[in-house]
Amino acid sequence: LGIPLEELLCGTDLVSGLHAKEEPGDRKALQVRTTLKDAAKTQVNEASKMFREACALFKPVFRHFFYERHNTVQSWTQMVDNYRRSLAQWSIVTYVVGLGDRHLSNVLFETDTCKLVHIDLGRQSFIH
Repeated sequence: LGIPLEELLCGTDLVSGLHAKEEPGDRKALQVRTTLKDAAKTQVNEASKMFREACALFKPVFRHFFYERHNTVQSWTQMVDNYRRSLAQWSIVTYVVGLGDRHLSNVLFETDTCKLVHIDLGRQSFIH
């Protein structure tokens, strides 16, 4: 069906995946996660600084998936459109129904169609 976005981007160990392949000099996801957990325990100004530093050391890499897998303009355009549409649709659905607990482990990415599929829907928190 698909692969969790976290696994695709960071590997099951949070040190491999697409990120390690495309930006090997960057911090590993596991290190960034630890930094962000530590930041949550600090004052707002310090947390903001830690967040910005973590972002500077952990660059976006998802675009590389599309470049590597779809080497014609038509294929690339179709897959990016599929991704954008499914992202927009799921954003609306999760907002309207008040679905919380969204993170990269419970969003699957269908590598053949480039569409998103949300899983772990049992932990819903509806807005009243």
